[in-house]
Amino acid sequence: MCRHPDNAAKEYAGFTGDTACCECGGGYQADDSIVEAAQEDNTGASTQDLQRTIPDYPGKAAFDSLAGIEPPDALHPRQLRRNRATLSYIHWGVTNLAYDNYTRFYNDYAEVSDEFGAISYRENIEQLFLTFDAVVEELPKTPGKEVNGTMIRMGDLGGYIFNHLLWDVYDDDWTSFPIGTTDVKLHRVVRPLADYLMGSGSPVWNRDVFRVFAEDFLETRNTINNTDLRLWTNKVFHKIFLDIELTDQDAQDFEDYKAEYIVVSVLPTWLASSMGWAMNLESVKQRRMLWINRYVNAIQNDQRGIYAQFQLEGRNLRYAADFFLTAFTAAGGISLPSTINHCLALVQGAGPVYLQGSDRILRTSTLRQFVYETMRYFPLVVNFPMWYPDLQSRVSYAVGMAIRDPRVWNDPWTFQLRPLSEYHQAVGLGTKIGVGFAEQARGYDGLTPDSRGCPAQEMAVVCVEEFLKVYMRHQDEWSVLSGPEEGIFIGDDSQADYFTIHRPNFVPVIPTSNDSDPVTAFAGVDTGVLSSATPRSHRRLVVQAMVMVVGMLSF
Repeated sequence: MCRHPDNAAKEYAGFTGDTACCECGGGYQADDSIVEAAQEDNTGASTQDLQRTIPDYPGKAAFDSLAGIEPPDALHPRQLRRNRATLSYIHWGVTNLAYDNYTRFYNDYAEVSDEFGAISYRENIEQLFLTFDAVVEELPKTPGKEVNGTMIRMGDLGGYIFNHLLWDVYDDDWTSFPIGTTDVKLHRVVRPLADYLMGSGSPVWNRDVFRVFAEDFLETRNTINNTDLRLWTNKVFHKIFLDIELTDQDAQDFEDYKAEYIVVSVLPTWLASSMGWAMNLESVKQRRMLWINRYVNAIQNDQRGIYAQFQLEGRNLRYAADFFLTAFTAAGGISLPSTINHCLALVQGAGPVYLQGSDRILRTSTLRQFVYETMRYFPLVVNFPMWYPDLQSRVSYAVGMAIRDPRVWNDPWTFQLRPLSEYHQAVGLGTKIGVGFAEQARGYDGLTPDSRGCPAQEMAVVCVEEFLKVYMRHQDEWSVLSGPEEGIFIGDDSQADYFTIHRPNFVPVIPTSNDSDPVTAFAGVDTGVLSSATPRSHRRLVVQAMVMVVGMLSF
């Protein structure tokens, strides 16, 4: 509870009274029932016993109302191995694909709607809440619901239902996708680490760091496409978080792993199991183990002193390594390069925005608004799902719809650089643009080990800004080299046409090999399983599987 006697009646971010912000730095008033549960003698542990000792970092809550509550036991592996992707879920994805516009899909199939559009949508296993107000109201309840066992995150990312297959390799594996893990105790291990390293005030990133990476990248090439941006992101993330310098081949191997693992993991369990031979399932599993082993070694031997204070050992250490692996492959590893790609597409006149004339010139004074508006108009995270304890159905909060909700955003279907004050407007327990990052899911206390939502919100924006600032030095020299004849287009599912831009009169710097060049990330490791080659005769089946996965991209 807040220790400041004058704060109970103060207003902050739309909340008053029992949910008022603490000016003393403590976060938010907690639900009385949660505090009472934490203080009961018969919970099996006292508040002092369970209060976590975690390093200080900017934004860390001074008081954690959930620390005294013993969370539910982890689900049994047999529960996690059960197929949750029902036929109606697959039908939903295929129907959505046919629309090619998930906003129109929800409006046409809405459970409840008003004059502005859809309010909610329901199918057999899921109910979606699509409005800004619903997201802002419900997301802060997430940490309490998880700790009290009334909802389970189940390791789903966005709208995907992830199967267990890639995370059921070790004897004590977690049997679920690590980001959004079902195991609250494991989440409590890694969330403080993520906030410390990925949040504002991090010891591993700042504007200068990203600017140097961008300068090195742009000085060595006169063409850019989405593949280049993904490979660059792979190198940046491995270097800043793990001090691993990937070679060009390492970065490509990682991208190949990323492409294969996402296809395998989002298919229904029965389909992925039966088609494992066609999708290199065993190879993907072994490559996951190789990358985890490399990350464990990097964490244990880190010379920067950033991991020692977290005292990671054994299974917790391996889980932290796997958290980074999934963040690099399925979260920031996809959304960051995609956002940069969208920005580059827009200044080349991409539809449906079709910027013209001076609007296609990036300016320092409005750069952050441009990045924010790109993220708002083309959301790359669309849903925040949670399951009921019986694992028969789930509820989702559509953050991708919320940041384009006409009830809150003026003319949301027009790409316009709005005042920074609007993006930064305090809403609930976060900001208006923060809804797109599920920022409000950090919970009523502020940042704690039970917080949810993206820990890297500011890092992502700063990285995109610094890349574009370096690009802006010669932005008039870049033009489209190749792309669709009818022009570049970014769909309502935030997927952009593939295109390449070039700087034809620039001679790039050619790096020279020397003894200081980084060695492969797998030096001394048997890399026989790294081959991502798919047997030629099996590729058609893989393509068919990918078509169905694409149908689920707009979840």
